[in-house]
Amino acid sequence: MKLTRSLEEGSTPEENRLSAEELVKDLAQNVQNSGSKSTGKGKKDDSEPNHEMPDNGVDESNSGSVSIVPDSIADEEGEWTPVCTRRKSQMKSAIQKGRIWIVWKPDIYEVSVEESGPQHVHCFIRHKHIPVEFFVTVVYGFNDEATRADLWDHLVDIGSSIILPWTVCGDFNAVLNPAEKLGGQESDLNQIQAFRNCLISAHLLDMNYTSCYYTWTNNQDGQDRIFSKLDRVLINDRWMNCWPDVVSTFLHGGVSDHSPAIISWSQNNVKRKPSFMFFNMLSTDPDFIYLIEQSWGIEVQGCAMYRFMRRLKGHHGPLKTLNDSNFRDIDKKEVICRYNLLRAQAELAADPLNDDIGKVFLDYYKNLLNGHAAAWNISQSEIDQGNVLTVSQQLNLIKPVTEEEILMSFMSMNSDKSPGPDGFGAGFYKSAWSVIKDDCIQTVKEFFSSGKLLREVNNTDLVLIPKFDCANSVADYRPIALCNSIYKCISKIMSNRLQSVLPFLICDNQAAFVSGRSIVHNILICQELMRFYGRKNSSPRCFMKVDIKKAYDMISWDFIHSMLQALKFPAKFIIWVMECITSVSFSLVINGQRVGNFKSSRGIRQGDPISPLIFVIAMDMLTRKLKLASSLPRFRFHPLCKDVGLINLAFADDLMLFCKGNVDSVTILKDTFNHFSSSSGLYANPQKSQVFMAGISEDLMQQIQNVTGFSRGSFPFKYLGLPLSARKWSSNTCQVLVEKITKRLASWHTRNLSYQGRMQLINSVLMSLHIYWATVFIIPKSVIKQIERKCRDFLWGLNSVGRPRAAIAWDQLCLGKKYGGLGFQNIQKWNLTAVGKQVWELAMKKDHLWVRWISSVYLKHADFWECDFSNSSWHWKQILKCRDKFRQWYDNGLWLGDSSNSYSVRQGYKLLIGVQETFPYHKLVWNPASIPRHCFILWLAVKDRLRTKDFLAGFIQLNPTCSLCNSALETRNHLFFTCCWSRELLELVCNWCYLDRFHTGFGNWCHWLRHSFSHKKRKQVIYVVMAAVMYHIWTERNKRIFSNVSMRPDQVFVLIKKELALRVALFFPDFKNWLNNTLVQRILIEL
Repeated sequence: MKLTRSLEEGSTPEENRLSAEELVKDLAQNVQNSGSKSTGKGKKDDSEPNHEMPDNGVDESNSGSVSIVPDSIADEEGEWTPVCTRRKSQMKSAIQKGRIWIVWKPDIYEVSVEESGPQHVHCFIRHKHIPVEFFVTVVYGFNDEATRADLWDHLVDIGSSIILPWTVCGDFNAVLNPAEKLGGQESDLNQIQAFRNCLISAHLLDMNYTSCYYTWTNNQDGQDRIFSKLDRVLINDRWMNCWPDVVSTFLHGGVSDHSPAIISWSQNNVKRKPSFMFFNMLSTDPDFIYLIEQSWGIEVQGCAMYRFMRRLKGHHGPLKTLNDSNFRDIDKKEVICRYNLLRAQAELAADPLNDDIGKVFLDYYKNLLNGHAAAWNISQSEIDQGNVLTVSQQLNLIKPVTEEEILMSFMSMNSDKSPGPDGFGAGFYKSAWSVIKDDCIQTVKEFFSSGKLLREVNNTDLVLIPKFDCANSVADYRPIALCNSIYKCISKIMSNRLQSVLPFLICDNQAAFVSGRSIVHNILICQELMRFYGRKNSSPRCFMKVDIKKAYDMISWDFIHSMLQALKFPAKFIIWVMECITSVSFSLVINGQRVGNFKSSRGIRQGDPISPLIFVIAMDMLTRKLKLASSLPRFRFHPLCKDVGLINLAFADDLMLFCKGNVDSVTILKDTFNHFSSSSGLYANPQKSQVFMAGISEDLMQQIQNVTGFSRGSFPFKYLGLPLSARKWSSNTCQVLVEKITKRLASWHTRNLSYQGRMQLINSVLMSLHIYWATVFIIPKSVIKQIERKCRDFLWGLNSVGRPRAAIAWDQLCLGKKYGGLGFQNIQKWNLTAVGKQVWELAMKKDHLWVRWISSVYLKHADFWECDFSNSSWHWKQILKCRDKFRQWYDNGLWLGDSSNSYSVRQGYKLLIGVQETFPYHKLVWNPASIPRHCFILWLAVKDRLRTKDFLAGFIQLNPTCSLCNSALETRNHLFFTCCWSRELLELVCNWCYLDRFHTGFGNWCHWLRHSFSHKKRKQVIYVVMAAVMYHIWTERNKRIFSNVSMRPDQVFVLIKKELALRVALFFPDFKNWLNNTLVQRILIEL
């Protein structure tokens, strides 16, 4: 194990290194983990686990908090010392009454108990050999909610005074979300919320963990079995910053009903040579282009593709030298920033650099990506169920590649995406295009003329991404292919050409990667078909939700070749595609290092631009087979599907199959799919596939289930990321969305974020989480209020006392910055506008499968604007309600007055919001050159919503005197203008900026700033300075009140000058060209 001491000076790796035996192996080993034996007899209350008395006679219901462990406790290397908060004579009674035991090695650690109670022990721990100090709180929560509330209060109180790393671990007897309990009664949402509020207020979050997800079980049999995540290890942000690679491992409980927890650090400190990787910041160096020009001119013999790859590799050394000389330690800084800003997902294992891990993954993917499927003779009758390419489409696919195509292919790549094995991402190509252009174009064109790729060009790194937290097996990781940029350019050119023919080629029940089609349509049709599954008197019906096993990895190459030929793809294009697919070689990337190199014999890559399109074509061959099978006499369509011939819905590999609820129809679908599987290599995963039935007897249901081999599904179920149900969407259905937002907030609450930082997170993250949901259905108003309340509480700061009073109403915050708000989204109005697109599609009679289905079921031959609500689904009723709001936007076949008849959610949202009064000082407040955190405080000040003492006096009792001068009532105008401390600072700043006067009221001051400067960029600089002054006056006031720290005006003035010097230099890099005045010189001289 290793502790990283990031804040100590002069330490060496040897001083920081500790053996595994020198650290506490189990900081949270409670009585049940060490001695309890569950008999498995009897039943308990499902609401909370009720632990039995262990064999050692310790009664956990007793109020004693700390047990004295006998002196004989020892390990192989020496004795352990117990916590002792009582006299030695009380040892025996303490053992009998204690609920928590804590032991440690006195030759390594010095431990002092700071606080203890019935449910916790709080200790300060100091290492004796290296300067490491931290706090540990071991908890064992009561079963009762009321008494457990005392534990939450204690943790919040402790957290308010902690300035060192802190971990809280043990049995909390509570869960953080309903998914952390499996079986038994549903978790109480109020108890969950109380636990969450505690962690938010105490600034705690889960430590990275591995192995067992559920940490407690009641050890009952069958349906009486309950699993729950009661034990956890929590840390504060200071712990995470000091030791970001720490991990907690929850072992199997064995005879105990709890999982023991071990906190450990990585032991392996082996240094391995890193692979070359081009960093985009290198292109900002003035010598970059000169270096590329000098190195690119080396003479290389061979074909264009070989010369290009050799020249790329020849840049490794010069670019590394440039990085070392001008960007020293950037790697270390990047690692530190990553750990400080992001929570890493679960580690691969307790020892992440173990070579055995790489071997296990390597063997797994070698087997997965090699294998063969049976040959498939495609019948003409199957091909006739859809379209094939026309001659003009064939010629368009194989026309000569132009320089414009190559350039556009590179320019469309994200510069910040991870590079392939050669280390050069798209950012390098864009930055060095003037030098490498000719060779790059020649290399790409050589492929399209020869149809051959060098193996080095098509080398691919496989990066393994965990599918979920606490991934424990190789199958729990998703392989993402990192291809070389030069190959991605080739693949993108083919993909762009192929994309143009897919709408003609692919049947309309496939919604993925086909221009003009939407994932929303599949969800809407599926939800409509679920309507009668909740009724006892419905007609026989059945649908199957099919999970295709390792879809991209197992598709047959022979199958791809055969289907492209059958669909009349040109021979040259097929050669191009098959060369890209079959010439690949793989290396796994484990902890940043490449492991192995192997070829494959099947599969396509996730990360290759052409792969999704090839897969969509493959799934279309299944649709054609199903269409042919539906013509068999024994097949019957699912109710409401015959008119549009709907048998299946597909979004890439998400497949739904529909038919009448009888054995013959289900057998035909299953046999057709099995035949497709045997030739394509795409098999259903029976463990994850489900069958749903309604309107038939239990015996018939069992027969159908036996035919499919799938488990019987239940409502609600998740389809394409959304919960679908046979009933109307309720607030409970949408709790998954609320939970997702809550989970994001849980980690952010531990950060010391400014108002501006919180505002940015709300706008860029929280306000995007609901967008997908809101595009499909109308979200219940109660859920919208929950989301808005969570965003509001996060913005203004939630504390343990209660919900804070918002400085400005939420409706006002949802206005644009130009109108005095923060630009937050009005979720309800945006939701209405987004669903309005469905109204537009129906009104304009778009040629979509969903529109045709609605027309066949609800509209028949009726006018969309006149149809009624009778005998319709809940979602159709919602659409008709939206229709009435949007009717005013539709006039004589035109939509929103736009001659193009296109629909814009943004334009519709603006119309719903309506005309707003402009905020006169928005350019002053939200000046783009100002420091963002300054802008937010200035915004509050201009709107007179800062918590000055005259404002607070209406709610609490306090001393209303100004904290800066201690001589007058603290109002907004006094604090910023008439206070002697503030005036002195303003005079210093005005003299510095050559401003001969300033006003003493906020209104006059804003008006003066707005109208007194004619030069635009000079005005921007003045705005930057004044925003900084307002910010620092406010922060100085707060430091005096809350931290008892004070500075003189001249000291704050120095801080302002240094802060603004950097800002102005960065924001106005061409200042010498646009303005030659003393103000900018004075600001920049501080650099």
